[in-house]
Amino acid sequence: MPDQRNLEQRRSESAQFAYDDRDNATVQRDTDSLQESVDQVLTWLRRKGIRVWAEGGELRYESAASLSLSDLQRIRLHREGIIEALLASSAAAPEVGPTKRTQADRLPLSYEQERLWLVEQATLANAAYAAPYALRISGKLNVEALAASLKEVVRRHESLRTRFEIRAGVPTQIIEGAESFELARDDLSALDEASREQKVQRCMQQQIEDRLDLARGPLFNALLLKLSEQQHVLMLTMHHIVTDGWSISILMRELSALYAANQQEQSSPLAELPVQYADYALWQRNWLQSQVLERQLEYWKKALADAAPALELPTDRPRPAVPSFKGALYRFTLSHEHSNALKALAKSTGTTVFMLLLAAFQVLLSKLTGERDIIVGTPVAGRRMQVLERLVGLFVNTVVIRTRLQQGLTFRELLGCVRATALDAYANQDVPFQRLVAELQPERQQAHQPIFQVLFALQNTPDVAPVLMHAVVRPMEIPHRVAKFDLSVYVEDRLGSFECLFEYATDLFDAQTIHRWAGYFHTLLIDVIHNPDSAIEQLSMDGSAARRALTASRIRENEGGMRNRFVHEAIAGLAEQNSDALAIVDRDLRVSRGELEIAANRIANYLRSMGVGPEQVVGLCMERSTEAIKGMLGILKAGGVYMPLDPSYPNDRLKFMMGDAGAQVVLCDRACRGLLENSAARLVCVDDLHHREEIALQSAAVPVTELSEINLAYVIYTSGSTGQPKCAGAPHKGLSNRINAQQFIDPIDAQEVCCQKTAIGFVDAIFETLGPLSLGAPLVVASDAVARNPSELAVLIERHAITRLITVPALADALLLVPSAPSLLGSLRSWTLSGSELTRQLATKIAAHCPACRIVNLYGSSEVAADATSYVVTGLENTSIPIGRAIANTRVYVLDEQLEPVPLGVAGELYIAGAGVARGYVRRAGLT
Repeated sequence: MPDQRNLEQRRSESAQFAYDDRDNATVQRDTDSLQESVDQVLTWLRRKGIRVWAEGGELRYESAASLSLSDLQRIRLHREGIIEALLASSAAAPEVGPTKRTQADRLPLSYEQERLWLVEQATLANAAYAAPYALRISGKLNVEALAASLKEVVRRHESLRTRFEIRAGVPTQIIEGAESFELARDDLSALDEASREQKVQRCMQQQIEDRLDLARGPLFNALLLKLSEQQHVLMLTMHHIVTDGWSISILMRELSALYAANQQEQSSPLAELPVQYADYALWQRNWLQSQVLERQLEYWKKALADAAPALELPTDRPRPAVPSFKGALYRFTLSHEHSNALKALAKSTGTTVFMLLLAAFQVLLSKLTGERDIIVGTPVAGRRMQVLERLVGLFVNTVVIRTRLQQGLTFRELLGCVRATALDAYANQDVPFQRLVAELQPERQQAHQPIFQVLFALQNTPDVAPVLMHAVVRPMEIPHRVAKFDLSVYVEDRLGSFECLFEYATDLFDAQTIHRWAGYFHTLLIDVIHNPDSAIEQLSMDGSAARRALTASRIRENEGGMRNRFVHEAIAGLAEQNSDALAIVDRDLRVSRGELEIAANRIANYLRSMGVGPEQVVGLCMERSTEAIKGMLGILKAGGVYMPLDPSYPNDRLKFMMGDAGAQVVLCDRACRGLLENSAARLVCVDDLHHREEIALQSAAVPVTELSEINLAYVIYTSGSTGQPKCAGAPHKGLSNRINAQQFIDPIDAQEVCCQKTAIGFVDAIFETLGPLSLGAPLVVASDAVARNPSELAVLIERHAITRLITVPALADALLLVPSAPSLLGSLRSWTLSGSELTRQLATKIAAHCPACRIVNLYGSSEVAADATSYVVTGLENTSIPIGRAIANTRVYVLDEQLEPVPLGVAGELYIAGAGVARGYVRRAGLT
């Protein structure tokens, strides 16, 4: 136990590890140190007998001898990475590690290898788990010494000459002899410089794309390209099943030492390895049968209980059933100033930079998805025993960080949660991820990875190169073409600034989407620096100026004024212009505009005589027919409020609707009268002799009413799928605006023939009826029996040469399945779909069957005059069909929980304003 004086001395010395710009600037000139990985520094510390530990966000050390300034600089440079590595290995390492095997009948795969082997057997990964590495060598190169050095590295590490066969039904490691390896060579020196570089790039691409056969091997290859006497490129290709990031550092160090020895014709300076990777795999399989594994498994079962099967990021394309693992990379660098500020904030909160960056990243994911339960994977080195430090092989494991971002939590409070969760995950990191998946048995889908789909890592293994005598060696950038997860973000401290790399699946995302998300992350980190005590909901990803611009872009300018304040006035105007023009076709009945106008006026005057006027609800309960259309129009002309009552509804629902909406009068026919007889409303049976005669005696003139555009035109009940049905009341201005907006979406003219086939209880039926009548197009009425039968409806479309159709997607799909559909539907020129999602597949089928047909996607609800947005399908690219832009005189916003506009591509809730919004829920102001 050290005495107090030594303790104070150590504390004083440990203060030197605090981040300091001036000291760091000096260290940055030490290029040798910059090439080191944190793992190399930790190994060096152990060999010098220096004990280091993390305490309260600080790095502290204990050394028998004083450290030199260069030693202190070396440690300070890697301070953050060392702290993170110490925390990641904070769980007690196994007391007894692997030993050299004496004899083994079968060499099993490690759990880490088994995971990759299973992915390969499913033929899913293709080249996703290839690990290419390329070095450009300038200067005098002793090729034979290089070849001998590589051969010795392969001899030393059995993993580099291992392949994997199934023996007795079980995957097994097969270790080949060292003589199996040879350095491949290709002389390009005869080519001109441009051709040489093109050949290098082609070779690198080939190395990436070539699939390494796990059963046949080899899984480690080396190719030396000679460009000239003074220029070479060395390409190393490995499969991840035999290597990891730490292993690359080992390879480079050993290659340096062996090359120097071979140059001088000396024997190898490297001590023989005490164990091999196969020894580790045998030990791991035995050790993980212990109580240690059971305790850690229990932790993970509790930590991941009730987790969602997947984190659904907003993708640009539908997720394919089987991923291709094709990927791309985007990177950006935080400024030195902001990077230092993040380090200072981490230190002040007693967390590591990794924890801070992870917390910010999880906030980003929450804002992108709208979810508050965020699961992210992160890699750990998995080498917590000294005997494994010099061994090439796959040791890296993945742990899961699950964070619940509760509403109102400040970022500083979130940091505390992430810190606690990360430390718990580190303490239970020994459970191999493959074993965890087997235990939890999540719903397995080829479409995405199990448990987590997004990975986050703080990289502390920079690109390293061997030191070769008389030559300068630099790592080359490898073209990035793979992505193992939907999204992986890697952060690396380069020269004191954080470089962030976004690796993404190109199956799912466009480059511009990821560039935008990277920008959000950048802005979010800056906001975290300035506002760590803000609630996470208030943290900004796009800045106030961008938000104001975005809000402005959501507002669609008014497209002309509303041509008619009232729809019934527009219909009357057309009748006055040409009373003989066809208005309705109903089976064998043909009704002119003039006839419709007179019949509707008489019903309106009769209702006026009963006291019906503005704001008074009048029900209409009839099958779809000409009489129902006359009744609807008559109610509007009387100034009343139209309320459809679908005869197919149960009696109890009809009575509830009439009582709830306060309907005093109901128009019906004899077929439906029996459904309403016990109601308190006065029934007007339009085909009953008494009422028919009374209506016939009424004036055919337009009734006079004092009507305002803010008076209710109709009330419509929601389906009640989310509880008790609600009655939305829509004013005349919303009704008129929606019909006038049609001329900006998909214009209707007198040459069109429209179809009325929607049940009257749905809001679409109102616009399906009144739209054509007020815009001058004749309307063909489909009976209930015909509307329910796709074959009969298709025949009706052909018989009347209907040019315009409105359906839900399900009915559209059924119509396309009708025999001879292309012929029967050949007259269609416009097909509007609403009510549920229009898929690309359905839009493609419509286009194939009706190539001359315009496809329109509408989105809305009963509360917004049926439709709020529209989109004309102009292309059938491999994307989902959008709901489009706001219709005329309507504004559409996507807002977060704070009612603030979300950035582009971020999930939120849709809010609608403008002329089409309902006045409210009738008699339910609290719900409004």
